[in-house]
Amino acid sequence: MTADQQLKKRVLTYLSQRPAKSVTLKDLSRKLGISNQASHRALRRILGDLVQSGVLSTDRWGRFRYVGRLKPHSQNMPGPARIVGKMSVMRRGGGIVRSEPSGEEIFVPARFMRTALHGDTVGVVPFAHPVRRRVAPDQRAEGEVVEVIQRGVRVVTGVLERRGHFLVVIPDDERFPRDIYVPAESAAEAQHGEKVVVQLDPWTDEHLNPEGRVVEVLGPAGDARVEVIGVARGFGLPLSFPEGVLREAESLPGEIPREEIRSRLDLRKTVCFTIDPEDAKDFDDAVSLEKLTGGRYRLGVHIADVSHYVTPGSPVDEEALSRGTSVYLVNQVIHMLPERLSTDLCSLRPDRDRLTYSVLMDVNRYGTVERCSIRKSVIRSARRFTYEEVQGILDSGKGDFADLLLPLWQLSRRLRSRRRQGGVLTSIHPRHRSCSTSRGFLSGSGRKTGWKHTGSSRSACFWRIRLWPGT
Repeated sequence: MTADQQLKKRVLTYLSQRPAKSVTLKDLSRKLGISNQASHRALRRILGDLVQSGVLSTDRWGRFRYVGRLKPHSQNMPGPARIVGKMSVMRRGGGIVRSEPSGEEIFVPARFMRTALHGDTVGVVPFAHPVRRRVAPDQRAEGEVVEVIQRGVRVVTGVLERRGHFLVVIPDDERFPRDIYVPAESAAEAQHGEKVVVQLDPWTDEHLNPEGRVVEVLGPAGDARVEVIGVARGFGLPLSFPEGVLREAESLPGEIPREEIRSRLDLRKTVCFTIDPEDAKDFDDAVSLEKLTGGRYRLGVHIADVSHYVTPGSPVDEEALSRGTSVYLVNQVIHMLPERLSTDLCSLRPDRDRLTYSVLMDVNRYGTVERCSIRKSVIRSARRFTYEEVQGILDSGKGDFADLLLPLWQLSRRLRSRRRQGGVLTSIHPRHRSCSTSRGFLSGSGRKTGWKHTGSSRSACFWRIRLWPGT
């Protein structure tokens, strides 16, 4: 890296961290520690170039301010209108920008990407004629990036490598087009071959590789647990909860007050049990079945009552809203709620009183629901089943609660038959399951399929259906 390139980086780093501040040439020289005349002339030249490219703006008093975007090429030129959208980089090169309002899509060849990265909001200008030699009539229009409006990527995970006197990070994401240069003083003592997280510096020159600094060292690349953490970091998944969220969760009482139990339907003497995959980490739903007169059954579906513990607007609620869902990785789970809730108070573990919402359905011998009610309840699960255990009981007719599981199976067959008669959309897309050893390495994988449509119906809607073991 030349002296001018290093000075340009320092200018961009200083001003981009203070986007609301305008500084004079004299003030900037003092802040950057520039004292000799040659460096002062270089600084003046660099500032002029950055103003010309639109990265910096200047006012009538000669003060400079960070803008952080390229000036649109078409700003003072006739031609097609600029289209603004989000960049999706393709692994084979180039990217696609989709306009938010219209849905129009523009293909940007790799050589016209400039400094755009995957996930950036960019401005593109369509070409009058495609640059590819062979373009089918139905293919997308083509264009070039003329403005990076907002960065979608702030941090990148990858492997640190030493190349001579230089350190570079090879990004894990194949959609990231360049290796990232890391100055030795910004490597946070990371060693060659380690997985790291890099925070990107402002990148405005497409002829130079992006630069950044190491903000986290994850561990040796290739280690199974390090690789999983790297995936989580790459997708911006939070691996820990804020202290305020944890404090609130830990302060929740473990015992259910008697007055709360009295205000609910008490189903603790009704046999309930959970049925989940073998590797499930939490159990948020249970089922029950009671025999009624005339060949009818009362089917109960019981869902953990999270709303009793999580109040709207609380720190736990706001954190759960930002996460959206729990994420299941190969050897760990990134929970939407702190473990105090997800694996304890709101997990329907055996022999524990738990607060639930219960859907109680009276179903006749033909699979018709004659009566249905939804009640706040309290249950006590009697058993935690895996899919494989239930399938074994169904095959042999023997085992724990076989007298309930067998009629449940028959009832589910009738209900599936009625759904098919009325028209049903069922998932048949591949469902993968991975197994890992105690050291975190993959030991095997499997797949299930779903998605098909049967029957006919005039109603248009989506249903979420949990498959019975073995289907």
